[in-house]
Amino acid sequence: RDVLGSRGLGDVYKRQTLRQALAELEKDGIIKKSRGCGAKICEKPAPFVHKMDFYSIVSTHEGHDGKQVTSQVLNIRRFDMPTEDVIEHLQLEPGTPVVYIKRLFLFDDKPLAVGRSWLSLARFPGLDETGLGEKGLTATLRSRYNTIIRRFNDAIEAVRPAPDERNLLDVSYDCPLLMVRGLSFDQHNVPVEYSTTYWLGDKVRFTVSMNTQEVE
Repeated sequence: RDVLGSRGLGDVYKRQTLRQALAELEKDGIIKKSRGCGAKICEKPAPFVHKMDFYSIVSTHEGHDGKQVTSQVLNIRRFDMPTEDVIEHLQLEPGTPVVYIKRLFLFDDKPLAVGRSWLSLARFPGLDETGLGEKGLTATLRSRYNTIIRRFNDAIEAVRPAPDERNLLDVSYDCPLLMVRGLSFDQHNVPVEYSTTYWLGDKVRFTVSMNTQEVE
């Protein structure tokens, strides 16, 4: 008997494939299923627009429709032996302890980005124990440590998600991410925070504004 040619098995396979496809479309926000009404196509959601300027970076993120980006602190801890990459960017001596902060950013209560930050523990003592204030890292550094962020250096790179990003963002291995590697400086031009943030490539749009100056 030709099992692959069985009509009954073929129908079951088709139904399972269809259910899986519809589940993926619903997860991506393309369709919405409701009991008794079937599945309807949703309006294409507008991406979160992230302006790559100073005031947008240090202030609360907000979408065009007033929806805000919120964050959840997943991990905050002390590292006594940071990597060479962290030491180099923060201009630390080898073996200098740092604070590591891992956050999940959500837009409209859906995962949008995963961020990792490193800061000098000697400069910000107790940050690993007290955590962040309600208004986030920038406000915490200003209120507790009198540190004001004045400048950023950011670089954007397209990458594929590692297993941790796949789990937190609920995406497949081939989903494009935009990695923003950043370094912030204080009012004395001293490095403050070294960070890497992985944004969902199909959920965010970066905009850059530049002013030109005439050269005499």
